Amino acid sequence: TENAEAYELYMKANEYFARQTKEGFQLAIQLITEAIKLDTGYARAYQFKANALAELYRSYDRTPALLDEAETLSKEALRLNTELFAVYLPLSQIYMHRGQLAESEEAAREYIRKDPQNFLSHGTLGFFYMETGQPAKAVAPFEEAVRLKPDHLVSLFNLVVACDSAGEREKCGDWARVALPQFERHVKLHPDDEGMRVNHALLLLWSGRTEDAYAAAMKLTNL
Repeated sequence: TENAEAYELYMKANEYFARQTKEGFQLAIQLITEAIKLDTGYARAYQFKANALAELYRSYDRTPALLDEAETLSKEALRLNTELFAVYLPLSQIYMHRGQLAESEEAAREYIRKDPQNFLSHGTLGFFYMETGQPAKAVAPFEEAVRLKPDHLVSLFNLVVACDSAGEREKCGDWARVALPQFERHVKLHPDDEGMRVNHALLLLWSGRTEDAYAAAMKLTNL
């Protein structure tokens, strides 16, 4: 967008989205709706709102209308910009939540075909496999996501979880030890990020540092 105010709203919406709380998603949706009003051709804002609605549905509010609106927004984003491949992320989630698993997997694979060097495209396929109870299939896509963006915390954590869920204990421990320095840096800079502190405690456990994991967990219970 060339509208500075719309862009500012988009960036602020990203901050709230990153909190992964119900209120954060709702505020992000509110702000991005205002951005779209300011620039009705802002394709990325449509894609962002679709993703926020899908995440709100997944975590907090199972109202089917949220998915319907997200699908409409996704298609409008693609109409406005046929090369905005990130739209396939919310589309995959929308179909998955509706039980359209073949369509969900195909949307994730289409994302990879269109944007193979984007870590998010591979992460989308890995997420589909994790959410549908296929963790062994999720490992390779998450490994590719981490290869493309080694410092992305969500991809790192999802990879460790996939390895653990797939019963690949040695690989789980190896990746947990790779992820730990990144998470330690993050929680030091953002001590109020409780979600990441929980993940950090889990990584300590998976890496074999049981006493440190227990100490980190106890700090969380004392908040």
